[in-house]
Amino acid sequence: MILLVDAGNSRIKWGEFEAGQWRHKDAVPTSDLALLAERWQRLSPAWIFVSNVVGGELVELVERTFPAGTRQYWLTPKAEAFSLRNRYTMPDSLGPDRYAAMLAARQHGFGHVVVASLGTALTVDALTAEGEFLGGMILPGYRTMLRSIEQATRGVRAGLGQWAAFPTNTSDAVETGIVSALVGAIEAQRGRLQAHVGAEAAALLTGGDAALIKPHLRGPVTLVEDLVLEGLLWVAKEGGAAGA
Repeated sequence: MILLVDAGNSRIKWGEFEAGQWRHKDAVPTSDLALLAERWQRLSPAWIFVSNVVGGELVELVERTFPAGTRQYWLTPKAEAFSLRNRYTMPDSLGPDRYAAMLAARQHGFGHVVVASLGTALTVDALTAEGEFLGGMILPGYRTMLRSIEQATRGVRAGLGQWAAFPTNTSDAVETGIVSALVGAIEAQRGRLQAHVGAEAAALLTGGDAALIKPHLRGPVTLVEDLVLEGLLWVAKEGGAAGA
């Protein structure tokens, strides 16, 4: 069995892949590593593939939980690998979650595409049909914006509103403003990519708040859950991990 792990800022998600199919997927809050260790006690993976933005705590947990002979692969972005050219000034400083999501986008057969991950942060990365990652941007995600405006203002209760074309109450105004900001960032990046390549670009969404934003986007839009795990699985297959 192969254990694939997407350790993000808010949640740690994992999938168990064996005999050509997903056997089980699960997630715990990133803040609860004790629960994660408990859930992983029953597992006996031959390989572990990890995208980690949590830091050393997860490394230590893996070392404590699994036998010393368990093979591990901690994804580190490279300048050129897995059919993707990474134009980051320092290629290995790109978040491994963003890197894995773009690898998955390549395997899903998208041409020119912006890959938008909507979690604690919104990341929007521009990827050409030829596999060149041109660059991307990071801004606060939906729930981060909600918390921020609630903490920075008096009398505003965020998270209770609905999107409206012309909001007539404060809660709806906050909801509409945040959704519009996130949609605007994605569409702006898509517009820049289209201008750069001279062709239409799709939008590929993933992350916990992707379903909330998808209806507000124009043009070709696809939502793929667990895109980071899909990218890790492709890395495992490319590396010849048994069971992938």
